[in-house]
Amino acid sequence: MVVTALNGLATGLLLATSIALVCLLVLLLRFPSARSVIAVPLTTVGFLVSTLFMFGVGYETVRPEPNTPASADHRPCGFG
Repeated sequence: MVVTALNGLATGLLLATSIALVCLLVLLLRFPSARSVIAVPLTTVGFLVSTLFMFGVGYETVRPEPNTPASADHRPCGFG
């Protein structure tokens, strides 16, 4: 139960990070500067990485692998 809650929290934080990176990207494109040449590609890569990681964490929250603490049939001592 706690693992599922933490996975959900991680998904929410990654979603907030993705939204913040999109806002930063819009600001960098709207108000270009000398730093935009480096900042725009790095921000885009950061957005892609955080979005893909968010989907991975969200998938593990909805459908965990068998016999992990997040799965319903987890038996840490082998009983059951």
